[in-house]
Amino acid sequence: VQAEIDKVRENYAEYALTERPVEKDDIARCNLSVSIDGQPYEAWSRQNVGIRVGMKTYGPVFDEHLLGSKIGESNTVEINYPEDYSNADVAGKAVSITFEVVEIRQKQLPEFNDELAVKATKFATATEWKADVKANLDKQAEQKSREKVSEDLLNLVSEDSKVDIPKAMVDREIKFRMNQLGKTLEQIRITMEQYLQMVKKTKEEVEQEH
Repeated sequence: VQAEIDKVRENYAEYALTERPVEKDDIARCNLSVSIDGQPYEAWSRQNVGIRVGMKTYGPVFDEHLLGSKIGESNTVEINYPEDYSNADVAGKAVSITFEVVEIRQKQLPEFNDELAVKATKFATATEWKADVKANLDKQAEQKSREKVSEDLLNLVSEDSKVDIPKAMVDREIKFRMNQLGKTLEQIRITMEQYLQMVKKTKEEVEQEH
């Protein structure tokens, strides 16, 4: 439940100025001077560029060197980018990046409270929001469990199966799956009759497949 709530909190995160060294998930503003094989690379040479640490904007090696850096510090890192790197300009090349950290902002998640519930959801209180999240997760878990049971049941009634499954159980499962198919068709605005025409089968044949 908390993981689902935290996903929403992430959307409302704020970044506050800090004087401590750079940490993961910070936004570090840097002045960059970049060269490839000794030649200036203007596309990456910029002033006051914001870098989300951990996003690997300039690759994982650069992020590793940025971690722990302090405001006002200037460092140079030499990186040999792999041949399959996403940026073709630097792929397979030796790149020198000199960076100076000019500002560090740390991520701050909002408190889980009624104020956030009103701002981020349709609920008036955090308690209602949390209860809804739990109910949805329980529903999803129940659905997955039912689907697993359905799959196991249909495997049992395959041609090679010698297990005698009560017909009533099989009929209930077929009805459930046909209802699910009907809901799916309704969402894409296709009637069952249109679907049967498209697949060129009778309803009974479709029921046997399900």
